[in-house]
Amino acid sequence: MQNLRQFIARDIPSPFIKLKWKRALDTDPGDVKGYIIQYNSSNVQPEIDGSRGVVNVIGIVTSTSIIIAPPFVGANYFWVTPFNAVGYGVSSDALFYNAPGKVS
Repeated sequence: MQNLRQFIARDIPSPFIKLKWKRALDTDPGDVKGYIIQYNSSNVQPEIDGSRGVVNVIGIVTSTSIIIAPPFVGANYFWVTPFNAVGYGVSSDALFYNAPGKVS
């Protein structure tokens, strides 16, 4: 995975955010069957291939973007991991997003 980022556009309603990334270098479009998007409130990526399976999944997509509502007020970290029939690929670096809280 490369270039995981928040995509900013006027047509994305609050509180949603759009995450966008590029397919890994030296891969053909058919090499990747989908992407797992994970989240956490700290910068430690949840397990992707452990005994408990994949945890903290906010979405699974076949494209290179997703629109989501951040799960936490404050710190949110996101990772994208490609997969195919052989298994999981290399996860992206963490993307940090600070979700605003409720205004009283």
